[in-house]
Amino acid sequence: MYRFISILVLSLAFAAAPAMAQSLTGAVSTAPQIVAPTPAPTTSAGGTVTFFTDRAAWQAAANGTLHGSEGYENGNNGDAGILGCETPLDSSSGDVSGCFNAGDILPGITMDVGLHPAPETGAVIVGPTAGFGNPSQFLCNNFFDDDPNYTPEANTFAFGANVGQLLTAADLTILVDGSPFLVSGADQNGTPFVGAVSTLPIGNVLVDGDEVGVQCLDNIEWYVKEPGCEMNLRVGNTDVRIGERLNIDFR
Repeated sequence: MYRFISILVLSLAFAAAPAMAQSLTGAVSTAPQIVAPTPAPTTSAGGTVTFFTDRAAWQAAANGTLHGSEGYENGNNGDAGILGCETPLDSSSGDVSGCFNAGDILPGITMDVGLHPAPETGAVIVGPTAGFGNPSQFLCNNFFDDDPNYTPEANTFAFGANVGQLLTAADLTILVDGSPFLVSGADQNGTPFVGAVSTLPIGNVLVDGDEVGVQCLDNIEWYVKEPGCEMNLRVGNTDVRIGERLNIDFR
């Protein structure tokens, strides 16, 4: 009788204990396990997002000037090939985990996670020597239940990257300000390309994967269009747009 009660109490205790989130580095999460909300698949604040799977076609359609090309190659993961990182990660990063030194990441792009912020190592840099099969340096979410998200600088109208995954090749979704694009076959090779061009500035790019492995972006590029003036003139019944910038000389 007493033994039965003891076993029952232990069973209830284990059932009540929260499940520990798995991570690529083996780090144990101390955060409460909750389900991250997935952004609704809507267009960006009234704008239109167009997706491309060919980098050259995306570059040709991108409005503005190329402001950066980031592959996170300057990480301090060294010979081990893998290192957990606190987030957010950007050009000012010199976090206590030592993933990057200040200036190692180009200005204009910030990577963060939702469920495992600092002081947890919510991100991870993984080099080719880590044994996961990726041919180049990857920056990914560390905990399987999390998703990486990227914030480009102001006035970014085009954002593109190669998409990779470690320990899984399940379908994932790229959401650009909530507008979704389904990616199939993303694995450790990081070959699928996804580029987005928006009619409004892009505020957030979320990589929404399953909870089996981790999701990564590589060779990120973004285009910035500086704000200027536009003028529409009506000639007869036709509207004519004159450039993105208009200089008027009243002499």
